This record gives sequence, C-alpha cells and structure tokens, in this order.
Amino acid sequence: MISLGGWNTRGLNGFQKKNSVQQWTTKNNLDIIGILETKLQASNLPHIGTLLKMPHWHFLSNSQGSNTCRIIVGWNPYKVHVTKASGWEEM
Repeated sequence: MISLGGWNTRGLNGFQKKNSVQQWTTKNNLDIIGILETKLQASNLPHIGTLLKMPHWHFLSNSQGSNTCRIIVGWNPYKVHVTKASGWEEM
C-alpha cells in the first residue's frame, strides 16, 4: 500500500519547519508528500532533498517562471514512480 500526505507549511525556509517535514514524513511512513505554500526560493529547489534531510527522494515543483515555489511534490523512488503529466506557472 502507498501512503501519501499533504501539508500547508505556510513557509519552508526555517530550519525547524524543514525538520518537522522530515519527521512527519518518517513518522507516518509516507511514500508521497505534497507540501503547499512553501514560499521557498526557486534557487533552493535543486537542494530540497538535502534541505529536508531526504537525499534519496525525488521532487517536482511549480516554480517555473517564478522566483518562489508554492507547491512541492516529493516521493520515495524506491516505493513509487511519479511522472509529471502537465504543469502551469504560478499566478
């Protein structure tokens, strides 16, 4: 069975919030996560796995054409395969 979770973080720039996301994912054995309202700088996206202490996970975001990211989808590639079917720019 695949488990997934979503969280409106209201910002993911603080150290404590990043730790909380990692702990929440581990505690609940989540295979797919949706993180909303991250307010994360697009320049940090290539490092999101390291920032969340989840280096083997894969991530997608909706930051195309924007300096900040509002939505991040992450998944454990050892459990699931995710393919982006479509996307859109933030408004």
